[in-house]
Amino acid sequence: MRIYVVEDDPLKAESVSSFLHTLDINAKIEVYRSYISGLSAVQAAKPDLLIVDMALPTYDRSPAHRAGKLRPLGGYELLRKMQLHGISTPAIVVTMLESFGEGEEETSYEDMTRMCGLEFDELFLGSVYFQIGTSSWQTELKTIFDKFRTDSK
Repeated sequence: MRIYVVEDDPLKAESVSSFLHTLDINAKIEVYRSYISGLSAVQAAKPDLLIVDMALPTYDRSPAHRAGKLRPLGGYELLRKMQLHGISTPAIVVTMLESFGEGEEETSYEDMTRMCGLEFDELFLGSVYFQIGTSSWQTELKTIFDKFRTDSK
């Protein structure tokens, strides 16, 4: 099994990857740090599962380069692009934010979850609210992951 984690926060990416390794699965987990690197990876070699953050920088951050603009709904945009290109990889959104965007374009976690479920019903498995130092996100992620494994058999 191949799992891509698209997450720009190193601590969160490591927490999610480490947790996935505890689930007794034989999986290769690859981490991508931005919208562009995640999209490029998915287009180059389709994974079995995608775990994606909602707010993503456009490009990978590095000491010598800027990351481009922050995409408050980068995960949503990535799922939309996958759907447009006929990439049917199941996806789970894992986010630390309760809302995305600003002003009239602000979207709550609940609305984002509902929006993804409606627009990406073939791809979207669910969303997880990540809180460092708690285990509730692990329980939520395991529940969605177990359903994915059962449904994909």
